[in-house]
Amino acid sequence: MSEPEESADMPEFTGGISRLYCRVFQSAADAEEFIAIAGLVRERVSPARMRYQLIQSMEDPCTIFEIWSYPDEETMRWVQAAMEGATAVPRKFGPQTKVWTSHIRADMLVND
Repeated sequence: MSEPEESADMPEFTGGISRLYCRVFQSAADAEEFIAIAGLVRERVSPARMRYQLIQSMEDPCTIFEIWSYPDEETMRWVQAAMEGATAVPRKFGPQTKVWTSHIRADMLVND
C-alpha cells in the first residue's frame, strides 16, 4: 500500500459542500479517455481551495465517480463558473450522469 498524502495536500472541509457525480460510460475505453483528460480540472480551478477526486469502480470500469469538495458555497459557484464550457467533455462521451449536492459531515485523513 502506498503512503497516504500529507494532510497539507488534503484540506479539511468539515461543514463544507460536496458535489458527487456518478457517470456510467458506454465503454471502458470512453471512461479511460475521460480519466486521461481529468488534468484539465487543475488548470481551470487552481486558484480555488477545493478538492477533486476521480474514482473508477473496480467492479465496473465504465462507472466513474467524481467528488468535488469545497469549503463553502461561494467557492463552489466560482469553480462551476470556471468550469463553464468543460461540460462539453463529459457530454462528448454520452454517459448517464447522476449528481448530488451534499453537506460534508466528516472529512479525515487517517495515517498508519
